[in-house]
Amino acid sequence: MDNIDGSSRNLGFTLVEVLMSLFILSFILLGFSGILLQTERHTYDDYYFSMASHQIITMIERLHALGDAEGLDDQIAAWNAQNKLLLPKGAGVIEGSYPAYIVTIYWGKKPYDCSFNHTKSLNCIRAHITA
Repeated sequence: MDNIDGSSRNLGFTLVEVLMSLFILSFILLGFSGILLQTERHTYDDYYFSMASHQIITMIERLHALGDAEGLDDQIAAWNAQNKLLLPKGAGVIEGSYPAYIVTIYWGKKPYDCSFNHTKSLNCIRAHITA
């Protein structure tokens, strides 16, 4: 179509503009999906940390209730059975003797050196307790 001055101009979008817009939109959507995956991973990490914290509290209560009576090995075995059900590759370790214990729980990959209390990034929790 000719304009008043005699020049011819296309009034729509060109194919290059549409392709560039789709290219930019695809990168934006790819970024959103990456954020979503990272959020989901952190949600699982937080869930497992919460479950491990609950298991630590459960074992501390069992140790307080048990005192210096017999049956610690049975309590540890029952606790570790729960750890395996609730946590991926969950395992717990009780060190020490009555009245001072160190309760450690591991989950996820391999057991790490859990020297810091509540080290969420290392997939372990350690608690020092006195019964």
